[in-house]
Amino acid sequence: PRMERAAAVPAVASGADPDPAALPSTTSPDNTIAATGAAVLPALAALAAASAEERGAVEEVRLEFADVPAGALPRLAAGATRLSTLRLDGLTGAGAADGETVALLAALPSPASLTLLSLYWNTAMRDALFILGGGAFTALATLSLSGCRRLADAGLAAVAGGCPALRRLDVTRCTDLTDGGMAAAVAELKELREFRAYAVETFGDATLAALASHCPQLALLDATGARGVTDEGAAAWARASRHVASLHLGWVARVGDGLLTALGSSCPTLTELNLHGNRAITDAGLRALAAGCPLLAALDVRGAIGTTAGQDELGALFPGVREWRLQR
Repeated sequence: PRMERAAAVPAVASGADPDPAALPSTTSPDNTIAATGAAVLPALAALAAASAEERGAVEEVRLEFADVPAGALPRLAAGATRLSTLRLDGLTGAGAADGETVALLAALPSPASLTLLSLYWNTAMRDALFILGGGAFTALATLSLSGCRRLADAGLAAVAGGCPALRRLDVTRCTDLTDGGMAAAVAELKELREFRAYAVETFGDATLAALASHCPQLALLDATGARGVTDEGAAAWARASRHVASLHLGWVARVGDGLLTALGSSCPTLTELNLHGNRAITDAGLRALAAGCPLLAALDVRGAIGTTAGQDELGALFPGVREWRLQR
């Protein structure tokens, strides 16, 4: 049977509940197996019936938002010597149990070829991460654990210790993580370029300090909703983060003009800034930001009740901004 692939699937917003009904499935080239919803079981059957040559040609597996039977995932590994991308997003049922994912990862014939692993919204996942700490996944560069609510510090530590090439890490809504646990993990990830910890309230100054000290190439940080971040801690991080381009610190109540001043003095490559709901920001801080961030193209200061500048004044301060969020 011919192994077919699903066309691009509409993205699910970070932190949002998945909507399987909005995710259609069509077909394209045979080095990828991709299916969504009801199309997942036929795709698994096609792979099971494939020849060794066909299995060896598969480079990407993408299965999304489906009820999976027990034993289905481990069988994906057989003969998959070139597998580089594995997305198991929003899977449910007996086949999505933590042990099933462990068995699949343990059975991969070439774990060093895997560069992207996504376990988005896998609410059963916990122990599967410990296998990543064994040192076999040395090329893994992108890991999404968004919505994996059972993830704790020990699992994240295993990832950090076993995946030295990791550049993009998403722990959105992993609410069992601690500030100290995240700090210890990112301290091991010297190549990190993107860190998303949306709606992880425990994220705080300790994690920021570790990012500042150990992740000099960080370009994107999303710590929206972090309750442990102070203005002083955020400013210290900004002064050490000259390569940051996208920063999301919405609803971080204690962040204010100190951060904006540090961004203006130290972050000339900043293009996107979200400070939605941060009431400590003032016009003085915005002027300091404008003075040193000429590339800024998107700015969200909704709810910044400490500012008085209107659209015209802000437009003059930030002539490059094309995407505004100004509601107060």
